[in-house]
Amino acid sequence: MSVVANTNGANFVYNNLQAYDQFNTVNVLPNVIQLERQSALQQSGRLPGGGSYRGNSANVSPNTTTAAILLDAMVTSAADLGYQKSGAFVVTLNGTTAVTVPLTNTSTNTNSVAGDNVFAKWNLIIGYNLTGLDGVNAADITLAKAATNGVPLGIAGANTYTVPASSRVVFENCNGGITVNAANAAVTITPTADGHFALVVCGS
Repeated sequence: MSVVANTNGANFVYNNLQAYDQFNTVNVLPNVIQLERQSALQQSGRLPGGGSYRGNSANVSPNTTTAAILLDAMVTSAADLGYQKSGAFVVTLNGTTAVTVPLTNTSTNTNSVAGDNVFAKWNLIIGYNLTGLDGVNAADITLAKAATNGVPLGIAGANTYTVPASSRVVFENCNGGITVNAANAAVTITPTADGHFALVVCGS
């Protein structure tokens, strides 16, 4: 295990697996350690063949009582998470006009859809503000629980998040997921200028 003194090129691991000696200091368990990338992936089971490879944030290796958990490399690849359903959509935004999309049918009010478009639960949502990347503008976009029949995003209060240009926001619920139905269905995307916004949904 290669503990490093420089943060460049390093990852951070919650360690309840083994004690170690860092700079002549023995760290008691549990602790947080900084490792070069390959060691961090190996320690946390995120390499091919590891106990946490191709799993969501609830997959830890070797188990929950003696775990090594990679803290700063959250798995968001739909191909690696193993959820029953995954899909994505893109909306073209005009001025400050909000667009509301129900997760019960993501073909509604969207400009392009791929994968699954009907969900009963979401476990992972990735909101990607493509302004600044799409050659149109570079401006904030707000992603929120819709005012009517909105689906919770797991945020207390207004369930609203402002996504800066060229940036992503990730919501994750590995503890059973968030129910999507007629009364809890929609997200609202509100721009501050023309642009594009993408949403990836994984769940069931």
